[in-house]
Amino acid sequence: MASSHSSSPVPRPGGGGRDGIYRKDRDPSPHRCRPVRSLPDVCPKEPTGEGRGLCDGPSVVAEHDRWTVYSSKVNLPAALNDPRLAKRESDFFTKTWGLDFAETEVMPSFYLPVITREHFGPYLQETAQREKIHERCKTICPNKDDVDAVSSITTNHDKSRAELEQVPKIFMKPDFALEDPATFNTVLPWSHFNSAGGKSSRDVASSKLLQEKLSHYLDVVEVSIARQISLRSEAFFHAMSSQHELQDQLQETQRAVAVLRGRTAAMDRVMCQGPLRALRTALTRNNCVKLHNKLKLMAAVHQTQPTVQLLLSTSEFVGALELIATTKEVLQQELQGIHSFRHLGSQLCELEKLIDKMMVEDFSMYARSDLNRCLRDEPQVLEKV
Repeated sequence: MASSHSSSPVPRPGGGGRDGIYRKDRDPSPHRCRPVRSLPDVCPKEPTGEGRGLCDGPSVVAEHDRWTVYSSKVNLPAALNDPRLAKRESDFFTKTWGLDFAETEVMPSFYLPVITREHFGPYLQETAQREKIHERCKTICPNKDDVDAVSSITTNHDKSRAELEQVPKIFMKPDFALEDPATFNTVLPWSHFNSAGGKSSRDVASSKLLQEKLSHYLDVVEVSIARQISLRSEAFFHAMSSQHELQDQLQETQRAVAVLRGRTAAMDRVMCQGPLRALRTALTRNNCVKLHNKLKLMAAVHQTQPTVQLLLSTSEFVGALELIATTKEVLQQELQGIHSFRHLGSQLCELEKLIDKMMVEDFSMYARSDLNRCLRDEPQVLEKV
């Protein structure tokens, strides 16, 4: 940074110019003209000595004026205590070159006009029709390379088609099989050869001619197949490369899926199984508490009949009726559907009827005994009567 600033001159526009970026006041002394000088080092040492004037800035050439880390004017604690970067940057330049050395906005040049789309309006109007004609010709007239390629392909196709037409149609049938006697006799016409006696020169020539003809057919078919493969070689190579890429992608996907499954299993083992086990344990505990309360209630209901009989033995009819009513309410609300208590309701109804009879009998007995007592011992009753 120091070398870049020390080698570039600073523009010094005149007093009336407006294009200057950095500007310093001129020396008011009329006898001394300050020449244009290079920018000094951005972090020079403090100038010391009597022989250096204000015009001689710090130089990066001199060994004793080279900037080092010890020449910094801001230490690390000061920068941490006052982290105002913009202020430090402005102080960094103004402390050496003066307060006027500050960044200002670059004024646009007055000699360059502002170009807008309206300046190209006449040119676009003039070339619009030609551009339309050019685009239409491009779509109508194909490219020369494309025409040559199409013509060569057409020529080769016609040539190969003409050659393939020389091959008999029997070889092109999808059900061609030499095991068929008719097909075998058609391909190899042995009837034309003389089988009576030895091989004549005519038979040998016919055999050679048939062999050459079949070889020619084979060459034509092989050339046609090779031509078709060459025409579609790019597609074949693309398919092979695509297959290899697909296999690589499948392998990467398989590895990614394996890693994902491993992570999912680890997450399930660490984050899911423990909380789910705790939830299941809490739910089991709640169910056990409910079951225990239900069993205690069933045990209390099971002791209803002995308790009712005990109360009846002491003639506690009110307590027995309250116990029976409470037991019926419990059976209808909390113990509804319990198979072992399906007959308890009818038994309680029978107990109620029994209690009614007992109360009626006791009341009748008490009434008869009260009416049959002797009234001579109680003159108050006789006086009231």
